[in-house]
This record gives sequence, C-alpha cells and structure tokens, in this order.
Amino acid sequence: MALRIRHPQDFFAGAIFIGFGVAAFFIGREYSFGTATRMGPGYFPALLGALLAALGAIIAARSLSLNGPPIAKIQLRPLSLILLAIILFAILLDLAGLVVSTVVMVSVAGLAAWDVRARDVALLCVGLAALALGLFVYGLGLTIKVWPWS
Repeated sequence: MALRIRHPQDFFAGAIFIGFGVAAFFIGREYSFGTATRMGPGYFPALLGALLAALGAIIAARSLSLNGPPIAKIQLRPLSLILLAIILFAILLDLAGLVVSTVVMVSVAGLAAWDVRARDVALLCVGLAALALGLFVYGLGLTIKVWPWS
C-alpha cells in the first residue's frame, strides 16, 4: 500500500517544522548542554528544536489520513510587499526610530491584502507602535531610538 498525501498544506508545513527543528537541534548541540537544573546555552535550542521536529512529524503524519485543500498558487505581490515591509523596518529603525519604522512596516504590509481598509491599517499602526514602544522601550528598557529626532 502506497502512502498518499491527502492534505498537502499540512504535509509541507510539517516538513518545514521538521527542517527548522532539526537545524535548531544540531545548532544547539554546538553549545554546552548542561542539565535540567543547570541549563547550558545549548539546552533550550536543542530541546525546542526537538519539540518542533516532533510537532512537525505529527502534522506531516496527519496529512496522510486527513483530506485537505491543495497548496494555493504563490502570490508574488503579497509576498514581495511583506518582504519589503520587513526590509524597510530594518533599515528605518536606526534612521527614523521605532514608531515611524513600525508605521511604515504596517502600512506597506497592509498593501499586501486586496480587501484591507485604510482605517484598519491606521488603527493597527497606532496599536502596534504603542505595543512595541511599551514592550521594548518601557517594559524591557531597550535603548532603541523612538523618534527620528531622539
């Protein structure tokens, strides 16, 4: 009896999880492992990588028994805009600060969807900029430029 992939989306998602999990496990092995009570720097990446690979194996195995939709055609416009948003955030963070770079990132990423409303993007910009500011600058105390003039 030949195995047939019935849910391609789950199969390839599981394969990606397995790939990242195995990579994290082997990268984590390069560092000292330690013990459960005295964890070394390699303990957490190796453990997390093993758990991610196991989860991927479960998801991939499910794809052999459950029916699901085929993998959709790759849409280059949304993919390109999301990638551009991330690159712009990385470039603008030091130049324009956290608030401006977050607003630019969310605005460009919002163009990736066909049915998004400007009001929703504006609310998301304000919410994520406030969350990033509160979490990273005030909560964690990171020294990140907040505004272009600061």
